[in-house]
Amino acid sequence: GAPAKAVGITSRVIAKTAYDIEGDAKRFCPVDTGNLRNSISTTLGTLEAEIGPTAEYAAYVEYGTSRQAPAAFMGPALDRNTPDFVRAMQIAAGDLL
Repeated sequence: GAPAKAVGITSRVIAKTAYDIEGDAKRFCPVDTGNLRNSISTTLGTLEAEIGPTAEYAAYVEYGTSRQAPAAFMGPALDRNTPDFVRAMQIAAGDLL
């Protein structure tokens, strides 16, 4: 029925956006050894996604320290993909109504 269709469409929009964010984050990530970039991954739930690095020093790179300027990669990746996500959700909602 309609609820299952809504979950299916929404799940696909979330998954596409999550993988787009992951790809951009990997492109935006500063690379020294490649460990940080390689630690960025996506975990999907039914109506959720978690995208991010597992490298223990990722926050220091993203936000900077008292000795190092920030080299944000996750925030810009999210910012770049948010408008497309919003548009896709609006289209999905219109299709469901």
